[in-house]
Amino acid sequence: MTHIRIVLVEPRYTGNIGSIARIMKNFGFDDLALINPPVLDIDSIKMAMHASDILESAKIYDKIKDAIDESDYVVGTTSVVGGRSYVRKLYLTPDRLKMILKDKEGIVSILFGREDNGLSNEELKLCDAVLNIPSSSDYLALNLAQSVGIILYELYSVEKNDTDKDYFPDKDDLIYLEDHLLRLLYKINFPKIDKEKTVLMIKRILETAGAGRNEIQHIRGILSAIEKKIDEGMR
Repeated sequence: MTHIRIVLVEPRYTGNIGSIARIMKNFGFDDLALINPPVLDIDSIKMAMHASDILESAKIYDKIKDAIDESDYVVGTTSVVGGRSYVRKLYLTPDRLKMILKDKEGIVSILFGREDNGLSNEELKLCDAVLNIPSSSDYLALNLAQSVGIILYELYSVEKNDTDKDYFPDKDDLIYLEDHLLRLLYKINFPKIDKEKTVLMIKRILETAGAGRNEIQHIRGILSAIEKKIDEGMR
């Protein structure tokens, strides 16, 4: 089972910490780690509302390495992608992270950087993956609490809703679908150069639409029926 840990690296404002505790409570998460935070005060308690228990149980560390020592997978967040830094060129989006985590078990730590300048390149190098929340080019940087909220909303079912885990198709489902589509395209003499591109396009459409295991299996049932009719016509 996936366990999500939120790690705030040197947050400056106690109100932000309280707001994040409240967001975590909203989505059923309770593991909060703080790296060199300010002293939590009345502002943090006010913003946390009914999530003061998360503030009280938050673990405090001096170094990121200590906070992620037990982690099985570490994700760093950034508002900057591309550019010269190789650690920011390849990145995940929240929905892609959700798909990856459904196959992982253990502790997954998600690191959020400072309000003013985020995580450094050296800190991002400690991470297994880098995540970026797509936003308008007019103003890329999101508020710290907003960023946490968007990601936890996306990941809610990964840790807390076991019934939803069965919804997503696994790797075998998608491999079987791809093989089935290719086999059918060969049988109808679809242009050879377009076969793989067509299969990829169909897969991308299904992924974007959020097709689940039942939908994939239903589509394969339709493909089987079509294939049967084609085979009967060839006899």
